[in-house]
Amino acid sequence: MLIEALAAQATARLAGVPVASPWRWDESERSEVTELADLLVEHGITVRRVVAGNRWFAYGSGYAPELDIVESAQGNLVEAESPGGVVVHASVTPHLGWLLDRYLPDLSAWGRVDLNLALWGRSRPTPGMLSPQADIKQIAELIAGGPDTWTQDIQLAPIGLYTPPTPFGFDLEEAVLAQLPLLGFSDLKAGDGDALVQSDTYHVVWRDRESKTLSKPEVERLNGVAAAAGTEHPKRLILITNGWLSRPAAAFADQARAFVFHIDHDTGRLDAVNPLAREAMPPRSDPRKHGAGAS
Repeated sequence: MLIEALAAQATARLAGVPVASPWRWDESERSEVTELADLLVEHGITVRRVVAGNRWFAYGSGYAPELDIVESAQGNLVEAESPGGVVVHASVTPHLGWLLDRYLPDLSAWGRVDLNLALWGRSRPTPGMLSPQADIKQIAELIAGGPDTWTQDIQLAPIGLYTPPTPFGFDLEEAVLAQLPLLGFSDLKAGDGDALVQSDTYHVVWRDRESKTLSKPEVERLNGVAAAAGTEHPKRLILITNGWLSRPAAAFADQARAFVFHIDHDTGRLDAVNPLAREAMPPRSDPRKHGAGAS
């Protein structure tokens, strides 16, 4: 794929003509993200990089470039920069669909834009906008409009920001509510009685398994408990644990559309365990180190 794209770029430059899409994005096949990149260019937005079939990208000096790779859990993506210097990261993942994050340089963190709220005026209880429901032209127009058009729909991602409220540890409920809603789990709220956290969509379970890996049968049982917790409809499982999952357990969690997060014993910071939960996480890297790409 990369070789085909590089060959197309070399041919176009030798002929003195613009490099056509999708080859200009180092991709050999058209996709949703190359379509978005083309639309953003039409709006005058600088596209820094596109990742789809080709997961590798170069950055740094042209004399000493460095290579990096984007893991599959981040999906296919477009990273773009508006004339005002606002960097956005639009990705489409296999299970959650479209996600949009804005980089906040003052905080060295990413903030998630609620696409459903921004485009349709209503939130989903689950991160992302499902691809069949997404209008790529609308997403391009939203990005091109800039933060002034969607400031009320952005929240701060927890990566690198969340710290325990006191030096004496953290409250489990507070730690969960300080982080998961920022990713797009919009209907989570403080628990009542024995419930860790309340939700109409999810059953949130805490399991202390620091010295033990959770097995597939354990996760199957917890998923059944979550489903039975619903009144009109089965609930989905969000599992918070200071342990880890076996590979079969992680595969089952994905199949059951359950999210599993590991909680740091000292700080209360959450990190994704199964691939589905990893899709919900914001980008980790500082985009300023990559520099601008094609435009």
